Amino acid sequence: MYQVCQEGELVFLKVVIILVFAGYCAFFKRSTETLHASLGHQHAKDAFPQEGTGNLSSHRPNTGIEAATPVKYDQSDFWPVPLRTAMLIPMRRSRLKVPSGQQGLYHCMSRIVGGQFLLGPVEQKEFHRRMWHLADFFCIKIINYSLMSNHYHQFLEVPGYVVLTDEELLEKVTAYYGKGSNEAVILATAFEKGGEQTDSLRDYYLHHMGDISEYQKRLKGGFSSWYNKRKHRKGTLWMERFKSPIIEDVDSARQAVSAYIDLNPVRASLVADPKDYHYCAYAAAVAGDKRCRKGIMRVMDIDDWEAASAQYRILLVQTGSKHVDGKTGAISRELLMQTLEKGGKLSMAEILRLRIRYFSDGQVIGTEAYVEELFQLYKSQFGKRRTTGARPFKGLAPGSLFCLRDLRNAVFS
Repeated sequence: MYQVCQEGELVFLKVVIILVFAGYCAFFKRSTETLHASLGHQHAKDAFPQEGTGNLSSHRPNTGIEAATPVKYDQSDFWPVPLRTAMLIPMRRSRLKVPSGQQGLYHCMSRIVGGQFLLGPVEQKEFHRRMWHLADFFCIKIINYSLMSNHYHQFLEVPGYVVLTDEELLEKVTAYYGKGSNEAVILATAFEKGGEQTDSLRDYYLHHMGDISEYQKRLKGGFSSWYNKRKHRKGTLWMERFKSPIIEDVDSARQAVSAYIDLNPVRASLVADPKDYHYCAYAAAVAGDKRCRKGIMRVMDIDDWEAASAQYRILLVQTGSKHVDGKTGAISRELLMQTLEKGGKLSMAEILRLRIRYFSDGQVIGTEAYVEELFQLYKSQFGKRRTTGARPFKGLAPGSLFCLRDLRNAVFS
């Protein structure tokens, strides 16, 4: 009798498992079909090679990177993966960027995984080299930067449109990939012959130039490969995707972000003066780097280096013997935090001595009108209850700067 009961239970359990599995399969099929239909079948058809059609050369220009032997692809190798991922993981919000065709300023920042202090002098030097090398290729201007041992900051300017002659494009490709590289040879040959391949190659390169995401992808990915190979390690090096709040091109926003970046080593108690920190743009400018001097002149909107550096120096060294919360004298970090906790307001010069999340997580930084304008542009990415975009910096004197994201916790530290 006992054996019969056991066999009955096993049969029942098998039936339940089969039914659950069948239900999951049906649900998965309906979900994938629905999502696939929403993406558009034609989009999926055009985005990936069809089964057994050969290599990827018909969908993206041959830049010399593809393997010489055609690789067979099956459509199932491509589209189900993001669909399965979409079912299991909520889709992250797309990155906010300035409207297409407009020049834009970004404060980019990324941190080492786990906050580990992995970037020593050798690593910082290599990152510095790659940073400038890639910026030249992508037609991106580096206005300011600071390389710390566990993160980096960049103040970047991207062009609205990149327009290059064939000679200028070939020069950039040759400088980036190297003289005699496959990419340079293929592009030079295409320019000599002309035709559709020339247009395809030109469009491919120009499409990526001026793209902040492509620049950061190449920079972080290339540096990670170099670092892992050097340290005989595997896995990710960066904690998360880079942050890139949009900065309005006005004096108050440019100067606040730039000073915040240069004061990083001061806040970390590494140096008393940012000019003494080797891996920041201000120190390089003081030492005579023409690229960094142009950045400071851009920040101050002054064409003369001597005048721009004098004004920027004043901005950096403003410390306070000001009256804060009933006290006078040198303003310590503890006094600044106490003032904020009691609901007090600080000047920009005072608040820049603290770590400010607005400059990394604020999404858009600038005047109230500018932040509101971009909010209306990206309104669909926010909840239906959100009717206005501009949010003032908490703790800062009224009317100074606004941001798009309403930060609530640990805004200052």
